[in-house]
Amino acid sequence: FVLGLRKILAVGLAAFGLVVAVYFATHLRRPGGTDRQSEPLPPQKVERQEEPRYLEFNRDLSRMEIKAPRSYLGSDGLYHLEGEPGRPVTIVDRGAKGGRDLRFTAERVEYEGKDWEKAVFSGGVSIETHGMTIRAEAFDYDKAADMLRSRSAATIRSERFHGGARSVDYCLRDDTTILSDRVQFTLASPKDDKIPFDMSGERMTFNYAQRRARLEGGIRLTHGRTKGRADIVELQLFPDRDDLHILWLMGGVTAALRESKTGGQAKPAAPPAAAAASDPKPLFSLTSETQDISADQLMLTAFPEVASVSAVRSRGRASFLLTAADGSKTRIAGDTVNFGFNRQGRLEAMSLRGNGSLTSREAGRPEETRLTGSPVLYEGFSGVLKAFGTPASPAVSAAPGREIRADWIVIFERNNNADASGNLLVVLQRDEDKPGAGGFFKPGRPAFMRADFLGYTDRDQSLFLRTGVRMWQDDQILEAAEATISSATEAMNAEGGVRFVFVQPAGEGRTAASVEISGDRMDFDPATRQVRFQGRGRLLSRDADLSAETLTMMPDQEPGRARSVLAKGGVAIKKGARKAFGEAAEFDVEKDAIVLTGNPYLIDQERGTIRGDKLTFRLSDGTIEVENRAQKQAEIVIKS
Repeated sequence: FVLGLRKILAVGLAAFGLVVAVYFATHLRRPGGTDRQSEPLPPQKVERQEEPRYLEFNRDLSRMEIKAPRSYLGSDGLYHLEGEPGRPVTIVDRGAKGGRDLRFTAERVEYEGKDWEKAVFSGGVSIETHGMTIRAEAFDYDKAADMLRSRSAATIRSERFHGGARSVDYCLRDDTTILSDRVQFTLASPKDDKIPFDMSGERMTFNYAQRRARLEGGIRLTHGRTKGRADIVELQLFPDRDDLHILWLMGGVTAALRESKTGGQAKPAAPPAAAAASDPKPLFSLTSETQDISADQLMLTAFPEVASVSAVRSRGRASFLLTAADGSKTRIAGDTVNFGFNRQGRLEAMSLRGNGSLTSREAGRPEETRLTGSPVLYEGFSGVLKAFGTPASPAVSAAPGREIRADWIVIFERNNNADASGNLLVVLQRDEDKPGAGGFFKPGRPAFMRADFLGYTDRDQSLFLRTGVRMWQDDQILEAAEATISSATEAMNAEGGVRFVFVQPAGEGRTAASVEISGDRMDFDPATRQVRFQGRGRLLSRDADLSAETLTMMPDQEPGRARSVLAKGGVAIKKGARKAFGEAAEFDVEKDAIVLTGNPYLIDQERGTIRGDKLTFRLSDGTIEVENRAQKQAEIVIKS
C-alpha cells in the first residue's frame, strides 16, 4: 500500500512542485529597475550601435548585465535591443548581492521608458536558471501590473523533466507564478527506475511567500501502469527549504496504483516482519501489490528529514482497495481514513472514522470478513485492530456464519483472536449444507447471544461468553454465567446457573407448554447431539418438578428439537402434593409423560407410600400410573 503513495510523492508531484514552481517563483525577476547607478541608452545619447553592446546595471539589490549586437531608440519611441544569428540579446540577472543567476536570451527586446514601464521579449525567448530552461516565442513585461507573461506557448525542460503550458504569468508583486491552458509535464524517474511520470492539468499557481502551489482543472497523473485523477492538487513546501512537506489531492480523487518494474519481482509495499510458519494469515492484510483509491480529498505529509511519507489523510467516503499477489482483497473505507508510517515506510497507525470499515475476501471465494465502527483504529506496534461503536450504531465484526456487535471490538493481528464487550450481541447461523454433525442450534436460522464479554480464539474457532449469558433461537432459550462454543467442532458447554427453556408443541389432547431444564453445567456433544446437564439438574414442565444428578436431552430427528430427557441418580419428582423417588427417569416430549424407574415409589398424602417397578406421570391429564410386574397389576392414581 505504501509503495504507490511514496512513488507519487517522490517521483512525480514532489519534483514538479519543488523544481518547476520554485524556479519560476524565485528566479523570474523583472529586467531593470529604478534604483540603478547608470541608465541604458538615455534619449540624448541614442544612436544605432552595430557592434556588440554591453550594459551593466549595478544596483543595491541586484546586478544585471545586458549584451546585444545592436541597441537603439526607434522612431516608435521604444528602446530596441537586437541580436543576429548566433549572437542573441543576452540579459543576465545576477540576483541580489550575488544570488542565483537568471539568464534571458532573445532575438529582440523592446522596452518603453527609461524605467522599463513595458517590455517585449520576442524571437525564441529562453530563460535559464540552474539547469532549467523555459522557452517561448515571446514574453511581455508590464511594470504597472508588475507582471511577466508569455504571449505564446511555453516549454520547460531540465535534466529531470520537460513539459509546458500555453500561457505562463509571473506576478512579481506577490511572487506568484501561473501556468495555464493545457499544463503538461513529463518527469524522469530516479536512476533506478526508468519509467517516466506524466502530469497534466489546466492551471497551476505558485506563491513563493506562502511556499504553496495549486494545480486545477482535471489533473491527470500517470507513472507506468499507475494512474491518478483529481480536480485540484496543492503542494506545500517546508518553510526552511525547497522540499515537499504536504500534498493535497481534492475533488473526485482516484488512483490506480500498480507496481511497474523494469525487472525483478514485485514486492509488497510494506513487508511485514518475518512470521512463524504456524502464525495464521491476518484477517485483514494491510500489504498489497496493487491499490485502488478513491476519496473527495487525499493529503500526504512527508517527514522533514527523509524523502518518505509520514502520514496519509483522506476525507469524503474514502476507499482503499488493496489486492495481494494471491488475489485476495482488503478494502479500507470511511468518511475519513488516516494512515501513519515510520521512516522505513511501515504502517504504524490507522484510523477510520464515520462509518469506518475493513472488508477482506480471499481469492476465488465469495465470503467476506468485515470489521466496522466509528472509529476503527490500528496500532502497528502491537498489531491490534480496535473498532468502537454505540448502542445505536455498534461496532461489527462479521465472518461467514458469525456476526458480533458491541460497543468495542479488538482483533489481535498476531493470532486473529478477538475480544468484545458492551451491549454485546452475537448472531450465529450455520449453513444447512455444511457437512458433519449438527450443532446445538438448528441450521439455516439465526441464533442470538448476549453477554457482558466475548473472547474469540481463532485456533479452534471458539467463542467464550462471560457474565449474563443469554442465547436464543426461535422458541429455545439458554442462560448461564459462562458459555463456550466451538465453530470448528460445534461442541458447546455452559456453566453457572445454566437454564435451558424450549416449547413443547401442542399435541393430541394437550396444549403447548414450556419445558425448563437447569443445572450447574451443560455440555453439548456434536457427535451424538446429546445435551447433558450436571449438578443439581432440574426439569420443570407444566406442574411437574423433576430433579436428578444428571439430565441428558436426547435429540429428535428434527434438528434443534428434543425427543426425550433422561434423568439419572437420585431422581425426585414433585407433582402437586405428591412426591416420587427413583434412580432413573425419562421424559418423553411427544407423549408428555415422565417414566420413573429404579425402585421407584410414590408418596401420596391420602394413599401413603406406593411402590412399583415403574411410575408413569402423564402430565397432560394429571394421572399417575403405577406398574408392578411382580404382582402383575397396575394401580392408577387419579388426579384429585
